[in-house]
Amino acid sequence: MINDEFKQQLYDYHDKGYLHFDFPISDNEKGQLIANLTREKVITHRFLPFISFEMKFKKYQNNPSKLTNKNRKISLPAHHDALIYKAYSLPLASAYEAYVNRKEISEIAIAYRSKKHMSNITGAKEVEDFICNQDRAWIIKGDFKHFFDNISHDVLKKSVKTVLADDYGKDWEKVLYSLINRKTIKRSDITKNLKLAGIVRPFRHGKQRAYVKNLKQLGYLIKQGNLTPSKKENNNGIPQGTAISAILANVSMIFFDESIRNLVLSKHGLYRRYSDDFVIVIPGDYSLEEVKKLKNTVIEQSERNLGLEIEDSKTKLLEYVRDEKNVQEISPRVRASTEFDYLGFSFDGKNVRLRSKGVYKFVYKGRKAINKLVTIERDRYHIQHGTELVVTKVLKYSRHSSKRWRDRSFAEQERYLKRIERERQDKDSSVYGTVHKQAVQMYLSMEEKMPAKSMLAYAIRAQKIFDSTNHPEYEVKVKQQILHQIRKNQLKLGQSRKLFKN
Repeated sequence: MINDEFKQQLYDYHDKGYLHFDFPISDNEKGQLIANLTREKVITHRFLPFISFEMKFKKYQNNPSKLTNKNRKISLPAHHDALIYKAYSLPLASAYEAYVNRKEISEIAIAYRSKKHMSNITGAKEVEDFICNQDRAWIIKGDFKHFFDNISHDVLKKSVKTVLADDYGKDWEKVLYSLINRKTIKRSDITKNLKLAGIVRPFRHGKQRAYVKNLKQLGYLIKQGNLTPSKKENNNGIPQGTAISAILANVSMIFFDESIRNLVLSKHGLYRRYSDDFVIVIPGDYSLEEVKKLKNTVIEQSERNLGLEIEDSKTKLLEYVRDEKNVQEISPRVRASTEFDYLGFSFDGKNVRLRSKGVYKFVYKGRKAINKLVTIERDRYHIQHGTELVVTKVLKYSRHSSKRWRDRSFAEQERYLKRIERERQDKDSSVYGTVHKQAVQMYLSMEEKMPAKSMLAYAIRAQKIFDSTNHPEYEVKVKQQILHQIRKNQLKLGQSRKLFKN
C-alpha cells in the first residue's frame, strides 16, 4: 500500500513542531519511521487524542464597519499520527485520481488536486468562459452547510472502500476509525489539569517540547482522571487540517459528483465543485421552472444521499444574458442586477474583477502595514530632531467628524515613551528595515516583488490566466484593481510623512 514511491514523497514531509502529547519528529526519526512503516505497524499503532482549541481570525466584508471576528475550531493530531495521515493520504489521492478518470468525473472537483494543477483561478475562468459561450445561461450557486463537520461516516467509509477496492484493509479501518471516532482534549484543560497533577511546564528533549515525557505517563494521567478525552458521539464529521482530511472530503463526494454531473450533462450544462462550494450552469434554452426543479433535485439528493444540507435560502439562482451584458439574481419577489461571485472573482456580465471582500482584505492589511511603517518613521524623525519629548498630541479620527488633534492621555503617553525607547535601542535599524521591506514588497511596489505571497503577484497571475484565451465577451480588470489600490497606498504614505515633517 505505502510503496517506495509514496515513501520517497514522505521524506519531504515537515513536522510542524507544535506542542502535543508526543515530541515532534526529528529528521533522523522520520527516516526510521518511514523505512519501517508497514500495514501491520499501523494496525497496532496507538493513535493519541486530538488537541482542540479555537482560533480567532478576522472575517473580511466589503467595508471596515463589517469587519468581524470569527472563531474556527482547530484539532491537532499527535506528531506521529500526523505522519501516518500524510502517508495514507498519498495512495488515497492516487487511487482517487484513477477512479475519477475512469468515471469521467475528473474535472468536477477543483480543490485539493495537486496532480491536476488546478486552482481557483483556472476553475473560475472555466466557469466564466462556459457562461459567456451561451446566449443566455442559468447559474445555480450554493454550498454545503458546515461541510467537514457533517460528512457522513457511512458515506465516507463506503466511498473509501470503493476508491481503494482491493487495497482497502484493516490498516485503513484503523486510520478511519481514529478520525471518525476521535478522542479530543481541549488545550485549555490540558494546561490547567497538568498543573493540578504537578506538571507545571512541558517536558523537553533538546529544543523539542511535549506535554508528557512519554506515552506511559499520558496513559497514567488519563487513568487517574487528570486528563479526560471526550469521544466523538455522532455519525458525522471529520477534523479539518490533518494531511488526509482534504482528500477524504473529495472521496466522500464521488457518488454525488457523478450523479449531479450526469443530471447536468443531460441538460448540456456544467457542474463544478470547490470543496463545499458548487456551481451549475445551464444553457438558457431551458425554462426557469425546469432550472428551479433542477436546483431542488440537487438539494434533495445532497440531503438524502450525503446527509449534507444545502440551504435553499442561500442558494442563488442567476441569469446571464449576453446581449444585455448583465447578470440578474432571480428571487421570489424581484429580479435585480448583481454579480456572480465564484472562487474569489466577480462577474457582472461584462467585467471580471477580484471579489470585493478579497480586495478589502488587501486594503485592510495594507493600511495596517503602512500605519506601522509611518509610526516607526515618525518616531525616528523626532528622535533625530530631539523633539520626541514634546510630542504630546495625537491625531484623532472619527467616522462622524473630521480629524483633529487632541492631547495624549497618560496611558497613551506612557506607551509612546516606551515605544520611543525601543526605537532608540534599535541601533542597527533591523526592526525598521523589516517593516519597511514588508510594506514595500507587499503593499507599495508596482512591480512583482514576492511571487509566492503578494496580492499583486496573485493578480498578475490571475490576469495572465484569464487573458490566455482573451474571451471576447468580458474584460479582465484584476491587475488594474490592485495597481489602483497600490497607488492609493503610496499616496497615503506620502501624506502621512508630510504630517509629521511639517
